[in-house]
Amino acid sequence: MTIRERIRLRPRSRTVLVALALTLAGSAAGLLGAMLPGSFGLVTATTPDAIYVVSSRGVQFGFGAFAVGYVAYTGEWSRYARFRRPGPRDAVAVVGAFLAVVAVGTATDALIATLGLSSEPVTGTVDHDFVWHARPALWPLVLVAWVAFAAPAEELFYRGLVQTRLRASFSAGTVVVLSGGCFALSHALFSVLSGAGGAAVATTFVELFGAGLVFGGLYELSDNLVPVAAFHALTWLEPIHAIQRALVAVP
Repeated sequence: MTIRERIRLRPRSRTVLVALALTLAGSAAGLLGAMLPGSFGLVTATTPDAIYVVSSRGVQFGFGAFAVGYVAYTGEWSRYARFRRPGPRDAVAVVGAFLAVVAVGTATDALIATLGLSSEPVTGTVDHDFVWHARPALWPLVLVAWVAFAAPAEELFYRGLVQTRLRASFSAGTVVVLSGGCFALSHALFSVLSGAGGAAVATTFVELFGAGLVFGGLYELSDNLVPVAAFHALTWLEPIHAIQRALVAVP
């Protein structure tokens, strides 16, 4: 490798290190956000459902606060916070992402089975199926707290911030792979902190890496955080998982 080639690699190395630093710092902020409601007794078995729906999104509050603070510091809102009204192309991209997540999920499940790992990821966050067990009267609150706030906050951090930083030095395909790795690493860290064993942590990384590829690919196609956040929120809902299972079962 020539000196010129080494010099050429330096900006890319710096970009990766910055993306990793942002991933770790944002994950720490998410952990703090997740801990705060619990420190006030707002995430317990006796917590009223209406409060629980909101307080259980503490990790996304941490992600969002970190991302907004960083973007405010840089002043580059148009670069990082790319929220705009979705169009027909975005809708088609979301449908494609749904089919992609089914295919990727099948592939990661096969890989996990081959490696003999745990069958379920452990992220240390609240069970997303809770929204369907809450009273129907609370569903509007769920839409506000989970769909209108939590998903966009998480996407602003992972895709708007981390993935955008990677765009500065890499092609779209490489950006999707690296951002998927950052997404998986962050969730694996939460898995470790929740006390999961090595197999469960590895499962979490593999499954979330697959999901990160789809989310990242959707963002590269749309360049819009709105459809990515909407799709991310849909993946939290059990009916979507039921459709996925039905599609996989089709011979």
